[in-house]
Amino acid sequence: MFSKKRLGLLIIIIALSGIWFGTPLGTIMSYKVFPSYPKITKETLKIKNLKEKVEIYFDDFGIPHIEAQNLSDLMLATGFIHARYRFFQLDVLRRFASGRLSELVGDQKVISSSTVKFDLAMRGWGFVERTKMDLDKLPKIDRIIIKSFSDGVNQGMIKYPSIEHKILGVEPELWNYQDTLLVSLLQAWSITHNWEQEAVKFALALNLGIDTSKEIYPHDPLYKIGTLDRTTSRKGLPESVVAELSYLFSKNKRFVKNEIHQEKSALADMIEMKPSASNAWVVGPNLSESGMPILSNDMHLTHALPSMLFLQHLKMPGFDVIGTTMPGLPLFINGFNGHVAWGATAAVADVVDLVIEKKDPNREGYLLNESRDCKLIEKETIIKIKDGSVFENRKFKLRRTCNGHVFNDMYPNFLPKDAPIVSVRFIIPKVQESFGHLYRANKSKTVFELREHLMNIPNPIQNIMSADTQGNIGFFATGSVPVRENHRGTFPVPGWLKKYEWSGWTKPKDMPRGFNPKSSFFANSNNLIQDPTKNWPVFHVDAAPEYRFERVKERLAKFSKHTQSSITNIQTDDYLNRGKLVAPFIINELEKVSTLTEKERVALSYLQKWDYHSGIDSIGMSVFMATYRKSILIALGNKVSDETRYVFVKQRYSTNIVDGWFSKKDHAIWDDYTTLDKVEQRGFVITKAFRAAMKDLEKNLGNDINAWKWGNLHTIKPKHLFGGKKILEFFNLEKIPLAGSLDSVWKAHFNLSDVREPFKIVAGPVSRFSIDLGNPTKAMYSIDTGQSGWPLDPHYGDQYKRWQEGELLPVEKDMALIKEKYKKRNLTLIK
Repeated sequence: MFSKKRLGLLIIIIALSGIWFGTPLGTIMSYKVFPSYPKITKETLKIKNLKEKVEIYFDDFGIPHIEAQNLSDLMLATGFIHARYRFFQLDVLRRFASGRLSELVGDQKVISSSTVKFDLAMRGWGFVERTKMDLDKLPKIDRIIIKSFSDGVNQGMIKYPSIEHKILGVEPELWNYQDTLLVSLLQAWSITHNWEQEAVKFALALNLGIDTSKEIYPHDPLYKIGTLDRTTSRKGLPESVVAELSYLFSKNKRFVKNEIHQEKSALADMIEMKPSASNAWVVGPNLSESGMPILSNDMHLTHALPSMLFLQHLKMPGFDVIGTTMPGLPLFINGFNGHVAWGATAAVADVVDLVIEKKDPNREGYLLNESRDCKLIEKETIIKIKDGSVFENRKFKLRRTCNGHVFNDMYPNFLPKDAPIVSVRFIIPKVQESFGHLYRANKSKTVFELREHLMNIPNPIQNIMSADTQGNIGFFATGSVPVRENHRGTFPVPGWLKKYEWSGWTKPKDMPRGFNPKSSFFANSNNLIQDPTKNWPVFHVDAAPEYRFERVKERLAKFSKHTQSSITNIQTDDYLNRGKLVAPFIINELEKVSTLTEKERVALSYLQKWDYHSGIDSIGMSVFMATYRKSILIALGNKVSDETRYVFVKQRYSTNIVDGWFSKKDHAIWDDYTTLDKVEQRGFVITKAFRAAMKDLEKNLGNDINAWKWGNLHTIKPKHLFGGKKILEFFNLEKIPLAGSLDSVWKAHFNLSDVREPFKIVAGPVSRFSIDLGNPTKAMYSIDTGQSGWPLDPHYGDQYKRWQEGELLPVEKDMALIKEKYKKRNLTLIK
């Protein structure tokens, strides 16, 4: 028995503990001592709205294998598992898409921008309006998928409240039907890129005049070889800059520094956060030792914690698929269903245009437009910003025209103040009906059937690499792109003229495709799909450099017959074709310099001996990339505003353009516009850049050149959204060195604009997949970190080290074997 004194003391301790553990700090410390992530054990749970029993088995890496007896139960269980593992991530994704991130985490710094600026930009993209729907009017299958998945997410959210929401002191909102579409649309938007290039080209033209800007950033296709060798038309390409816009630009203009902005726009940082890419290749039976196709796919996204992708296995009568999806999306982006294997790469399709508006001089508040009344509508948008337990309401202006939301308002500070109104033309028809078509595609029995179903999905427009157990291989682009009769889509066009509007959408017969080629292989690394000068309608003009594409083809040509191992090994190839092209020009200029110091000559010798591989021990790679970066920054720095340079260098394919500069010693880019009495050439900038690079390397890695290894610069450290707080450092994974670079097959994307850590990895192959259809039980999968979104969960980062080594996981698909092997890791859902 307790004495009254001891009982009183105990009550006080309990009361104080309740106060302590109710605070964010207390919640953190409590979780660190007693982590409350969902444990994987043999367990039975009652779930509402379930029709029949569902069995879920978790393998050694926490990958769920879900077996149900009908589609409704399968989708409900899938939503439940997504929420069980990743609900906070789901909440962040839907809030990011709808421009409500500040409402959750407050006004937080994001790279050089902020959550508030991100919210403003995303409000302008208008995802919430685009995803509104009447669930009852959707086709039955779409209704079942969306409703059941959302129901499962909500039950999982309630059963497993996230640690992050507890720390924030926020009661999470229920997941509604529209949220699943928001995540779907976010994925579609994340692989749009051409509008970013249009914005940069427009800013350069305003700053430098049209001739000089086109010399610095060419508007013509840089390559003509594509994944497909097709010719459908000799129509050729229309002009890039149409005559009606000539009034905006001088013929040629010397440098005039734009106004200095205290804050950068969100554009560059948004570009950094969505550098999606991918590699995929497939060989047919003629090139395979097994006599059946072998397929490889690695998908590139931002490296986040938890991973941006999720592995799962879903089974019911007539449906048995294993592969990868994005949290919040119930079905598969890539995978294998027993008949067909498929992977995806970003098609870099041109589906967004920027248009220039003209005010109507005769009607206040209207814009000129030949097709319709075009009113300039100004609306106030309120962004709620969390500040502790209260919210600040911050008001912003977002204008809209008949062509779309106003780019100037979405990304304030990017364009000069005197720039014309620019609208964003972005339409996605019938996005609400995508899930039924994706479900049918996931069930396909041949590559031809796969294409038939995927062509019904308007977005995202992706390249699909595919193979089936009948021995067929295929490559095709999904969806539809707008038809532009009178412009090529690479530069803004007049919004007031009907001739520059979209005249329709491509039909499936117009979209790029190929099956069972004579070469017996397909490869794509976001390069051109086909020559845009020989094919109509134009699918895209701007695409990734061909470096990865050419390297994959080179590796494929090394064997007359491939195994799954030889195909998979290509994923970790770190050879840099960019180095092979550009380094000789840098070396040639530096060899002419008679004033190099002894240390500079040693650094040059490493560059001269460099084998163009970007392994972690390479010193030549460090010298090359540091010099390459400084050359770009110095060359642009005296020509454009800081904001334009910042965005240009961050823009995903700016290096596509840059490499062409180095081949011409008298290219306009090398001239310093601030010295009017002389014209500088390549050697001047490269020498200056090399010496600046030496100082950077010394500052970051020390005086000993032997320490200038690429792996000491080129590192990755996956961070949780809260991981910037010292007390939550345990939410992060450790920093590790990594091979690869911009546009090696192992694509390890970094931000050359970053002053502090320009080679820190921000994006790359977040998932890998490999399968030989001659022996599909040996299929291999992986993601960059782990399945779980719960810090301290064993599956939070358990794939990370294997991923670093390029090692894929064998994942079982035979449910009978899975049930026997993982019977103690079984979650049963009952009604």
